[in-house]
Amino acid sequence: MNLTTDHAQGVAIVRVQESRLMYPLLSEFANIVTSLIGSGEHKVLVDLSTVTYVDSATIGCLMDLYRQDAQAVGRPEARRDHADDDRSAEFPRHSRRRAVGHEELRSLAMRTIKTTTGASVPLDGDLLAIMEALYREVTAKRELNRSFEDMMNEIKHLIGQMDDDERRAYLLESLFLNTVRYENDKLEAYMKKISK
Repeated sequence: MNLTTDHAQGVAIVRVQESRLMYPLLSEFANIVTSLIGSGEHKVLVDLSTVTYVDSATIGCLMDLYRQDAQAVGRPEARRDHADDDRSAEFPRHSRRRAVGHEELRSLAMRTIKTTTGASVPLDGDLLAIMEALYREVTAKRELNRSFEDMMNEIKHLIGQMDDDERRAYLLESLFLNTVRYENDKLEAYMKKISK
């Protein structure tokens, strides 16, 4: 497995240099992170910025590693952001965002861009983080009183701050997520049709 570990400003950084993090690679990855936590590292940052695909086993592994880290430093288990949101893949990202000093850790591994209101948006390859920022800064702040143009202007503002590689990475993730959504919608329509 292509993986490196180093330290910066008291943070142990585990960088996964694989495009796909899936079951066969998880044992080595989990062992390295677990040994860092077990050796007393209180701040561990896992950099998945080059990873473009994870399977369900990886999501479970990340959640388990997060729980181990939370228990090791005496943090209570973090709750999910929305009770009605069952996207368990987002659990580590949402929970860690609330951890003390987490923004400092994020800044070690990636750069940020700004919304038109000045809010920071991390460029860590996570399209859902950008969508969350757009919702918070455009839809929620305007109490749902926003237009198509409002959203498009904010999106253009964010895209304008990205370099070509970042744009390609987010387009790739967007097409992947939309393809999965499309496939799921088609399957749901088919299942409704045959169940009638």
